[in-house]
Amino acid sequence: MNDSSPYRGWILYDGSCGFCYWWVHLWEKVVAKRGFALKDLQTASADGTLSIDKNQLFDDIRVLDTEGRLISGADAYLYVAKKIWWAWPFYALFCQPGSARLWRQCIAGSTATASESQSIADFP
Repeated sequence: MNDSSPYRGWILYDGSCGFCYWWVHLWEKVVAKRGFALKDLQTASADGTLSIDKNQLFDDIRVLDTEGRLISGADAYLYVAKKIWWAWPFYALFCQPGSARLWRQCIAGSTATASESQSIADFP
């Protein structure tokens, strides 16, 4: 694997947001070991990695998997957590119907909707 082709996907974040940059780079080594690479949304949009309406570009953190599926917001965190053995209990807890709704509200301030992202249960 090289830096330009992760084997699980890209974690896409707002590169102009200081907190976002700090947060994803705090976890960079952990997610890199699991096959994810980081890329800011600005670069992903400019280089064609991500094709999304400019008005929605910065709505959420996103994961673009190697099959082209886009996972957004709280579901992006759960998708990555599922791939990390010690974070799997977090994934299992917050995939339950009641707690999944609570998790989405906490992470996205109720901005993530079912139409924006498939349910995390739909992903391997």
